[in-house]
Amino acid sequence: MKHKIIVFLLLLIIIFNLSSQSSEDSKIMYVTSKEGLRQRMEPSINSESIGVFLFGERIIVYERGPMETINGITNYWYRSHTAHSSTNNIHSWCWVFGGYLSNELPEDAVVILGRWDDINDNRWVYEFDPNNGYMRGINNSGMLERGKWVLDGNTITITFAPDDIEIVILTVLDRNNILLDFPDRQVILRRNNLN
Repeated sequence: MKHKIIVFLLLLIIIFNLSSQSSEDSKIMYVTSKEGLRQRMEPSINSESIGVFLFGERIIVYERGPMETINGITNYWYRSHTAHSSTNNIHSWCWVFGGYLSNELPEDAVVILGRWDDINDNRWVYEFDPNNGYMRGINNSGMLERGKWVLDGNTITITFAPDDIEIVILTVLDRNNILLDFPDRQVILRRNNLN
């Protein structure tokens, strides 16, 4: 009986250690490298590069992988969705090196960067990228509209075509509590969260 209890406890310890090494709860992180962050097929610097997350881009990481030292920085690899995969109805995974990620938006990044959700209609998604690109569309449909954004004070001007312009009002309570108001369409956006 004593041996069975010891074996059972050892199995519990092994299972706990394995689960804590390979995964953790999903969390939001931001790209801190001005050059962007390469998306890799596997958690290795030698793995194929399949895309790039841009500086200040807001991503969700789902799993922690192995640790590696790159350019003198030791950190874990993290699994995420490839850039814009959720809006194109493609669910591709990639690995990114955690040495160029932060839990906080970089101080010199524009606060509107990243993905936003409509407070009243969760079918719609909106994204502002660091290269002044703007995208809005219906989640998982492939239906997208693209434009360019310019921020001036608390006003964002989005241009889809020379005669198709939309004005958005930005309210920053703090860097983690931001509201975007589209008065012409009665749309209010909040940051995409994990709920």
